Amino acid sequence: MSPLAAITLLATSPAPTFDPMVEFRPFTLFHVLVAGSLLLLSLGFALLGRAWRGTPKEEFLGAFWGGLILARQGIEVVWYLMPGRFQWDRSLPLQFCDVAPWIAAIALLTRRRWARGILYYWGVALCTQAFLTPTLDEGLSHTRFWWFWLGHTHIVGAAMYDMIARGFSPSWKDFWVTIRLTAVYTAFCIILNAATGLNYGYLGPGQPGSRTIIDILGPYPWRLVPLMIIVFSAFVILTAVWRPGKRCAEPTWAS
Repeated sequence: MSPLAAITLLATSPAPTFDPMVEFRPFTLFHVLVAGSLLLLSLGFALLGRAWRGTPKEEFLGAFWGGLILARQGIEVVWYLMPGRFQWDRSLPLQFCDVAPWIAAIALLTRRRWARGILYYWGVALCTQAFLTPTLDEGLSHTRFWWFWLGHTHIVGAAMYDMIARGFSPSWKDFWVTIRLTAVYTAFCIILNAATGLNYGYLGPGQPGSRTIIDILGPYPWRLVPLMIIVFSAFVILTAVWRPGKRCAEPTWAS
């Protein structure tokens, strides 16, 4: 078969069908609808907070968002650790997107500067990848579908809320604090994965279940080098888009 004939056949063949109640497939219309709807909902929530900025209503809205994250994350951790569901490679709450919700809740409830900085960088640079390349197979009828999307929406949505509703903008001090804390957590995951063969933080020998940027970075452990360069570069860009040295909305640092 000629290349032209093969292209014509692919173009005219019907798209494969699947049942979204049972199965989730990345890079489909269903994926776009789910991710797009949740991002629009998060944006609407953030814009409402912006309209109420400086009022008790906004304080309540931010506290409600933070409390909701705490409740959902706590239930999810217990759910995965229950006998019959526990899996060493999935159930331990050690992924970046397992730790980030706790930081998001701290940022929303206390406005601690270090938490707001980590939420910004992790939420925008790291956890948004779940919306672009979700590592998910289960459909609407599975609990994991809801844990996955609600968890990542809470992270990214909280980052959007802190920026849009509360006016957070990063400084280079936020950048270096986040780099140091990220490096410590990354080292922990690398050591754990090397000792156990697990893949927490996607910093181990395993591969994600779906196509992600990890697939093009080469074999383990060499892929860790370009991965860290990409993350560091993303953090630099996310700082540089704001004027270097610009004072943040709340420059007082609380530990």
